[in-house]
Order: sequence, then C-alpha cells, then structure tokens
Amino acid sequence: CSDPENVPVDSQEPTSSLNSTDTATEDESMYTSSNYVKKYGDIQSANQWIEDYIKNSDKPPVTFQSTGKSSHSFSWEKEFGESKKVVYFENEAKPSESTMQDINYVCKELGIRIKLTLITYTDYPVVEYTAVLYNEVDGNSPRISNLLSVDSKIESKTGDYLLHASRGANTAYNDFEPLSFELTKSKHFEVTNGKPTSTYIPYFNLENRVENTGTISIINWQGNWKADFSKTDSGITLKAGQYSTDMVLQKGESIDFPGTVLLFYKGDRMNGQNVYRRWLYSCNQFREQGKHMKETNVLVCSPQYMIHVDRRTLDLCQKTGLIEYIDKYNIDGGWYDTQGQTWFTTGNWYTLKTTYPKGISQLSDYVHDAGLKFAVWYEPERVAWGTWTTDQLKDIGGLIVVGSDGKAVTDYSKVSKGNCYVVLDYSNPEVVKWVIDLLNTQFKENKIDQYRQDFNLYPADHWTALDRTRKDQLGIPRTGYTENKYCTGYLEVYAGILAENPEMYIDACASGGMRNDLSTIRYSFMHTRSDYWADIESAQLQTYGSSMWFMYWGTGFSSDDLNDYDVRSHLSNSIGIGISKESQADALKNALTDWKHLASYLFWDYYPLSDYVGSSKQTMSLQYDSPEEGKGMFITYFRKNDTFVATPRGLDPNASYRIWNMDDKEGTLCTMKGSEIMKGITITSKASTAIVYEYELVEGQDTTEFQTEFVK
Repeated sequence: CSDPENVPVDSQEPTSSLNSTDTATEDESMYTSSNYVKKYGDIQSANQWIEDYIKNSDKPPVTFQSTGKSSHSFSWEKEFGESKKVVYFENEAKPSESTMQDINYVCKELGIRIKLTLITYTDYPVVEYTAVLYNEVDGNSPRISNLLSVDSKIESKTGDYLLHASRGANTAYNDFEPLSFELTKSKHFEVTNGKPTSTYIPYFNLENRVENTGTISIINWQGNWKADFSKTDSGITLKAGQYSTDMVLQKGESIDFPGTVLLFYKGDRMNGQNVYRRWLYSCNQFREQGKHMKETNVLVCSPQYMIHVDRRTLDLCQKTGLIEYIDKYNIDGGWYDTQGQTWFTTGNWYTLKTTYPKGISQLSDYVHDAGLKFAVWYEPERVAWGTWTTDQLKDIGGLIVVGSDGKAVTDYSKVSKGNCYVVLDYSNPEVVKWVIDLLNTQFKENKIDQYRQDFNLYPADHWTALDRTRKDQLGIPRTGYTENKYCTGYLEVYAGILAENPEMYIDACASGGMRNDLSTIRYSFMHTRSDYWADIESAQLQTYGSSMWFMYWGTGFSSDDLNDYDVRSHLSNSIGIGISKESQADALKNALTDWKHLASYLFWDYYPLSDYVGSSKQTMSLQYDSPEEGKGMFITYFRKNDTFVATPRGLDPNASYRIWNMDDKEGTLCTMKGSEIMKGITITSKASTAIVYEYELVEGQDTTEFQTEFVK
C-alpha cells in the first residue's frame, strides 16, 4: 500500500503457598513479567498444585518402587526448611526472582530420606522441584526401581485434551517437528540413547480445548527419560522420570530424580507457549552466567587449521571491513593432533608443531589483536584409545569401554589403539575434576573466550555396560546408577568452568541440539541447533518448531551465493560464516545486516501463522511480536507461486500501526488499525521467496491494555 493513510488494496507468587561485549546491554529487549503473563498465567492452578501435592500431602511428589510396592504405600515424616529468595540477573536492569525451600521426607521403614527443593517464581505461574534420594541405612539400601520425578495429576478439569510435543534433533530434515496428539487414553514418550533432546524433547504442552487452559510440563534430565500421559474421568495424570532404574545403594550413596517443571496457563496453547518463552528467557537462559548474551553472535571459521591460513582469513576480514560484523573467530574440530586421522579422533588436546608451532595461543593473540573473541571446539567426553587423555585416565579407571560381552572392560590392556568408542566416566568424581582442570588450564593458556562443547556418541550403552560390571563386582543391582551420577557430573563440569571463567559463554552441542535439557540451557546455548543445517527448507521448519521451546539457537548460511531467501530461512541468534576470497565480503556484509535485523525480533512472543508444512511446497508463515514494544514482524516462506493470507496475532485491535514490506518500506508503508491487520494481509509471491512484513505502533498509542484475540 503506497498511501500511508489507506489500507492496502489486497488486504482482505507464584510465591509458594508454603512458607562482556557478549553481554546484552540495558536498552536491548528483555522478557520480563508483564500484563501478558498476568493475563495468561494461571497462578491459581500453580498454587493449588502445591497445596494438593506438597503442602497437604505427607508423601513426596516423587515416587519409586521398593520391595514390590510403591513408595507412597510407606509412611513418611515431613519437615519444612526455611525459604530463601534467589535473584537471577541481579546486575541487569530487569532481574527475576524465585523462592526456594527444602523439604525433607523420611521413611524410617526403608531407611531412606528424600530432600525435595521446591522452587517458585515471583512473576510466573511455575512450580519447579528437584529431589535427591539418600540411603541412610548403615549398609545397603532396599532395592529401588522406577524413579519417577512426577507421579500426579497435572490437570484436574474435564475437557477435550490435545497434547503437543516435539521431535528432537536427529540430524534430519524434520528436526524439531511439532507433534500433536488427541489424548483420549494415554500417550508414551521416551529417549533411550542417552541424549535427552534427540528422539523427542522432554517438554510438553497439554491443552484443554474446552476450558481454554493448559499445563506445560518439563522433565529436566541429561540422560534417558520416559513420560506417560493418561486420561481418566478426573483429569490427566503424568508419570515421568529416568527411563530405567533398578538398583541398591551402598552406605552413604544418593541418587537424583530428574527435575520437574509445571507451568499453568489460561488461553490457547500459544498463549501458554509465550508465557513459557518469557519465563525461559527471564529466569533460565544464561542463568549460570548471570548475564544475558547479546541478541546476535557471529563466528567466522577458517577453511583450514594452520596458523598462516588463519592469519590470512583474519587479514581478509580486516581488509574488507567484514571484521566489523563479526564477534568471534572460531576453530572447529580438527585443530588438535588427530594422529593422522580425521577430526573424529579426539583425545590429544594439543596442536601439532606443523600447524601451530607455538600452540593455538599464537592464534588467540592474532584474534584478540583484531578485536575479536576466540572460540574453540572441544569434545572431552568421547576420546580415541591410545591418545593423551586415555593415557592420563587409565590409572584411575576413568574410561568406559564396552566389551564384546556388553560389559565395561576392566582390563585396559585388551583395548586396541584407535578405538573411538571410549567415554570418560563422568560418574567418577576424579574424572570430573580432571576434565575441569584440563579445560580451565587450556582456557587460560590459550586465552579462549567461548567454549564450544560437542559430544558425538550416544552414551547409553556405555552407562549400561558399566552398570553390568558394577553389578558383578558388588553383587547388587545397579541399573541406572552410572547414568544418574554421570548426569550430575556433566553439570558439575559446567559449574567448574564458570567458577573459574565467569565471563565465558558456553556453546553446548551434541551432534547438533541433542542435549539441550533445561539445566544445559541454564549453562549454555546451542550454536549448532542441528547438524542438518544447510538445507534451506529444513531450516525454515526447524525455526518453526524450535521457536516453541528454545530462545537462543544458531546455525550457518548454507550457500556461497548468498541471497535473501537463504539468509531469511536461517533465522537464528548465532551464525557461523566462512570467507576464503575477497569477492565474498560484500555479500556476507549484506547478509549479516539483514540477518541481524531479523534476529532482533526472536526474543519476542512467537506465533505460527500457518501449519507446519513438512517437505510439501505449501507456504509457511511465522510471527514474532512484542505487545510492550508495540512492534513485530511476520515472515512468509513461499516454495512455489502462491497467494497466502497472513493473520498476525497480539496487536491492539483499536490502535493504529505502521506496516510495511521490509524490501520496499517507502513504497509499501501504510497505517492500519490492529483489527484490520489481524483480519489478514494477503501476500502473493513466486517460489523460493521469503517476504517480511514489519509493523510498529503509531506514536502516542498505548498498549498497556493490549488484547490478543486471533481475528480470522
């Protein structure tokens, strides 16, 4: 629409009821408590759940089986500890706050104590808890199996339920595909390979379409998990926990239950998703760093890991002015001594004299002199036999190698050199300390600013193998014990890194986004959302799905001949680029300018404006909106000649907005009522095109009492 005054021609508490330059600046958009959360968050249901399952129940909300009976069939004594306030991002302009309280449950008959830590959030309708089970018998505990971190009703209303889930990152075209199921009886989910966000993501949205309410549930675990949703006449029950547990604990031992998060909301399921997204950003993402990362992160990577090639790449970035668009210089897998093999041969965490005569600290100096930060890829958990790491850890039994009998090898002399299927035993505290010391020493010596962690192996078989070996050695069942301790050890590595490197940001990769559970998100972000990243249409689909559950992800541009369709299909907060010749620089600068502009919207409320289209040639559309800012954008992906009516959400129907096509603001700028925009903007385009419309509230309008009705 060319006339700014006309419509386009084709427009058709919960407080418990129990007693760096990387850093985001103050003026950048931050999610905080708002009228949106107050309107769509169901604080009453959150408090009611606490009343029913914690305050007024003598039984802990976690359960297990022992002596053939449920833990709820035994008697428990309960004692409340003191509540304490915890502030997140206290040095930022908009900190968040929670209340934590320990509750001890003691079963004298079993000799078991459970310490539950209840966490509620001042501004959000969220109930979170963690639990640790302690053996307090002077000897072995009773047999313990089927650890469930939640075993209760999460919806007590009658209704027509739709359960929303998501595929995980499987290095596939349909990574992060949204899934929906009519919940008439029951639905089971599981991950059994050791990577918690691979087969499925352990995050669910249960929508009650009759009551217009819902519950988001999260299983916070770094290993194998299971979840069963069951519908009864009185509501929906969720039973979820570690996938397989059957063990006896020795004197003084303890095990962790997976963490549990329940978020209660009113409105439709996207209202619930956006309350979740706001909570995820305000209280979780980068929480352990204590400061949010800025909204974009650009890494440039050399085409070959040799000091003279790296210097040439940096010189090229400086000569062309591309350096002004970049945040970090990255070296990926293969910078270390691979013993003449591929990058997959890990374990020698030192460089060859032929590639980096003075080590990678020499490169770090060049990077910092160029005004960039230095990011380095490691994979500490998976190593090749016969490398420096295995030689260092053999004496403390810190390596898990699966033998032909399915048990962990105890005689390391029988392991052949070159075996790449060795996992460091993070269930061993000595190994955890060794890894922390190794990484912190390397970070200091090499002046590394961003730790890029990867893990290219499914560890479940290794955990099972060590459990079998320990069963033979101890004469007691140990199923699930190695995994349980490995998961806590894995998080201790992150904590140990940040304790010594508080300014560092961590990129957590595991063959793409296969390990992005909630705790991992609190320590890190996923620069590599999926190892299936280059395909343009898949990138669109991944954004559609990952926007539901994640707030900060990365990818790369997929082609040398960059165009708007490619760049706009790779929406993300972090991007990887490469440059090998001067002629590429202008295209990269234009691409990054466009990409950074679009990335500025990604922290806002998210609305899919079309169905998930899969591999079809149907048109797909997404929207990111901030009612507080009175701004937003919607992007429509055309895969063929098509006409599509985009029906945005979240606008104030009575307010006036300026709206325009990003590619021709001067020629398309017009003013429309929010109600008119939400009725639909008709867009016609050719195949392989991404069209972006942006909008902003006309100055003087007030969005304090905004509305979010979806006008069809």
